[in-house]
Amino acid sequence: RHNFHTAVELIGRARAHQITIYCLPPNTTHLLQPLDVGVFEPLKAVWRRALRDHKLATNASKISKALFPSILSRLYRESILPEHLVSGFRATGLHLLSSAVTKKEKLCNVPRTNHS
Repeated sequence: RHNFHTAVELIGRARAHQITIYCLPPNTTHLLQPLDVGVFEPLKAVWRRALRDHKLATNASKISKALFPSILSRLYRESILPEHLVSGFRATGLHLLSSAVTKKEKLCNVPRTNHS
């Protein structure tokens, strides 16, 4: 449930700072968010692996503040790579310089809802 007054205030503040807010249509993140596809999925996999490795090595369920920076460094080294950025755009079919390259058939596969 959303707080309408907070949303109106947010929109007003965004406009005052020349910020445009876009709402994504339902069931389109696989088309419109290449970083979700190419970067954050690998990042989540490395994070889960780091947590599992830590738990196996220490039998601790939490990561200390002292250890967190080294794990964060591992995440960046292993999951935020230029080829992941490129593959995210390739997988979604988004191309910054040519909208003609976007795969139209992907748009046809978006599930329709009762509200569509």
